[in-house]
Amino acid sequence: MSREGTLVFRESVGRDALVAVARRLGWVSSGDVQRGHFVLASERFTTSDGTTVEYLEDHTSDVRFAQVSGPSAQAVTSILRESLPHYDAQALLETLPDAEEPLAWIRGLSRLSVYRPDATHPRYLAVWSRALNHTDEAVRRAAIRTCYGCRWPELVPLVLGRVAVEPTLRRPLEALARHLQSQAKGGPTTRPSA
Repeated sequence: MSREGTLVFRESVGRDALVAVARRLGWVSSGDVQRGHFVLASERFTTSDGTTVEYLEDHTSDVRFAQVSGPSAQAVTSILRESLPHYDAQALLETLPDAEEPLAWIRGLSRLSVYRPDATHPRYLAVWSRALNHTDEAVRRAAIRTCYGCRWPELVPLVLGRVAVEPTLRRPLEALARHLQSQAKGGPTTRPSA
């Protein structure tokens, strides 16, 4: 259901923790990217069989995660799961809808957006539907921000439904609707500036 080979780390895990695991296992650093305004800071490691581990820090949402790909992706992901504290996608899906604090929603949406599948899944869609209709405007803003990157056509009517009843967020909602409609037609994945 969620993206295989993806792991969202707890706040206690930073770059140094992943570097320590990589060194211990003999993974070779194969490149890094410094943070930019629209660029996530990242560092890439390669295992002896060519499996790639890319560690990323999303400074806009304070989320740190790894994406693993290659011949041993499943085994390497398991090693990271056992070595470093992380958030489980299933646990996020189960606990987020019951969160009372807006901050829990905002952080949870950012974490869950890393795990969200390419194809629409009813549980993920239900979480974003609830967030787009949340009583707190900050949660609704977080829902809008974390919808970018989705290719779920089912989000379009949910977003358009909010446009008529959301005067303060009308422009970001309209921009998101255009983006989602473009994605449904195979358009570019770039996020417009809001």
